[in-house]
Amino acid sequence: MSTKPKITMTEWGPVSEPARLQAALNIKADPEIGKRVLELLTKKLGDVVKADAEMRLRYPEAFE
Repeated sequence: MSTKPKITMTEWGPVSEPARLQAALNIKADPEIGKRVLELLTKKLGDVVKADAEMRLRYPEAFE
């Protein structure tokens, strides 16, 4: 049985599941971080509704 964390490939390189989870917890803890993530995704996707949906998909723990 492997003890390695799950790795997700992103446009910035590989991201481990613990790192992704920590990002979600940071977004939940600090509204300013969430705002910056939403702005970044809005620029990338061109639509705030799509950006919000993508953010909720990537970081569901931030919205619990």
